[in-house]
Amino acid sequence: MPAPRVTLDTMAVVQHLLRRREPTVVDYWIEHGLFEIVCSEALLAEWERKLLDPRVRRQAAKYDIRWSEEQVADFLRLCRITAVEMVVPTPVPNAGLQAGDATVLGTALAGKVDALGSWDNDFHKNAVVVEILGKAGIRLLTTDEMMRWIRSLL
Repeated sequence: MPAPRVTLDTMAVVQHLLRRREPTVVDYWIEHGLFEIVCSEALLAEWERKLLDPRVRRQAAKYDIRWSEEQVADFLRLCRITAVEMVVPTPVPNAGLQAGDATVLGTALAGKVDALGSWDNDFHKNAVVVEILGKAGIRLLTTDEMMRWIRSLL
């Protein structure tokens, strides 16, 4: 059976860096290859913007977690190298999403992924997004649901 194709939202990636004491979805992708990630340059730019956001960095510092601009650049290079496909995001209808969330959704649609892993509720609580993903046959999973799904593949 081929590995599932997945797109991760920005906060799933931030969560990975904040939860270094336990495995995250990103670990199962990069270190174990249990699924294939589909990205876009726009999505990687959104990840970079959020990872370098002073508010996110202050939050991380509360847990004695710090990352430099160089570490972020290295992480994004690794993401680019290990992504199974780099796509151009599909334009999405105005669903009341922030620009970054629209990029995540557009990347998932363009990549014809099996699942979209989302840490926050922006997607889950948006009926338009749920309908769009359902019509495309894309599972919408929280990162905890995604971890259970990935572990079931072991």
